[in-house]
Amino acid sequence: MKPFMTMKTKKITVKEKSFFNTLVDILHKDYQISLTKGVFYLFEEKEPNYPITKILIENKLCLCKFDKDTKGKKLFPFFKDGGQNTCCDFIGFYIVDNECFILLINLKSKNISNHVAQLEGGALLAHFIIDTAQRLLGKEKTLVMKQKAFLVTTNKQKVIKQDYYFFRSKKENFFTHIAGKDLDLDYYCI
Repeated sequence: MKPFMTMKTKKITVKEKSFFNTLVDILHKDYQISLTKGVFYLFEEKEPNYPITKILIENKLCLCKFDKDTKGKKLFPFFKDGGQNTCCDFIGFYIVDNECFILLINLKSKNISNHVAQLEGGALLAHFIIDTAQRLLGKEKTLVMKQKAFLVTTNKQKVIKQDYYFFRSKKENFFTHIAGKDLDLDYYCI
């Protein structure tokens, strides 16, 4: 079963006031992206010339980059190297009122052939993180979970031609975005 392909709006019950803090607390600091002057930036460490994209937010965002080098640590140390280690570049949890938007963000410039697998791997990891936070908090208040995926690319036309049917079937939850342009999360999430 492919999580991104089958994800529907989901309701979970948690202690709302501490849900965001729990997400921040359970995720290793090496993977969390810090605000820089009140802004989050999407960047590609492996491609220094990749255009930096600024994320505009008006609510709480916990943003993680799981493909970065963390002093030799592997993201999934219990897996051998290979496709099972696939994950999107960024996973975010954007809290707006009683909704938590799971953000799956993948940056691409040249090799766009594996972006669907990377988003699906990111969805599995994101849901594991949400389930872990819920387990630690217990149940008190309902939050609506909604998933949004973004493919940030330097060449939008190339992407649309390659995965036309995938984009068409997921258009309410899947967006392409041109790298280097500001990404306003409230536009897509509210």
